[in-house]
Amino acid sequence: MLSKDEIKAWLAANGRDRAWLAERCGVSKSTVNNWLSTSISIPLKKLQMIDRLTVQLQSEKIDERRAAGLLPEDANRFMLQFSEEDFARINDAANKRGMRIKDYIAWAIRTSAVEDQKGKAADGE
Repeated sequence: MLSKDEIKAWLAANGRDRAWLAERCGVSKSTVNNWLSTSISIPLKKLQMIDRLTVQLQSEKIDERRAAGLLPEDANRFMLQFSEEDFARINDAANKRGMRIKDYIAWAIRTSAVEDQKGKAADGE
């Protein structure tokens, strides 16, 4: 999951503001301000929603750049091979989060990498 600082940085880097995030999360801007500016925790379901938003927006930007001819068709793409059983499990998990499977896989990989980096930082590496 993203930290509050990572959410703020992501908003700035993507030209979004707290009002935009509030609208997408179905809350008021003051709620988002409280989440990001105080010690109040962001509810888990809303944090998961924010994670999904970051992945979906990134995917949309890549698709737009590809459609505009700014990226080759195979840029930022790779193939993963799963057994039918694993694919079904992954697809079910994506559906439970309301995500497309490609967005879910990207989210899962990004989340894993962020958690790994946090673990290394905590270990002093």
